[in-house]
Amino acid sequence: MRKSQRGSNLLLSLCGTGYIKGGGTLASLEVLLLLFFFPSFSIYLFILSLLTGVVLTWNMEDRSWIVLDEACGMSLALVFLKKNPWLYLSAFLLFRVFDIWKPPFLKKLEKLKGGIMWDDVVAGAIAGILTSTGEVIWRHLYL
Repeated sequence: MRKSQRGSNLLLSLCGTGYIKGGGTLASLEVLLLLFFFPSFSIYLFILSLLTGVVLTWNMEDRSWIVLDEACGMSLALVFLKKNPWLYLSAFLLFRVFDIWKPPFLKKLEKLKGGIMWDDVVAGAIAGILTSTGEVIWRHLYL
């Protein structure tokens, strides 16, 4: 394996997280913890992981060890949320449900160029929107 390939694999696997059983969930959890302590990094992590992931996976099939897409989707889910452990946990759970369940519209996105990333981006957007909407409804009804 070439050095450049090893570097790409290191990025795509989030420093090896993707090689661990349950790597996608673990990668999402790592992002959640990182962004809980450094919430202002969320937009930067999203943009950086999206651009890096699309470039590195342009002509690749999805492989289980590639978890940069989970980091990208999870960071998007957290971008607009207030720093609140319940909101972050809700976004995490919703993101993982959509990422694992893969409704038909998300499966179609996997067939696009760079599709390894797009299904997780949309799953992250949905998780973030649902969490934000739930927070607004909760505040309106109970606070």
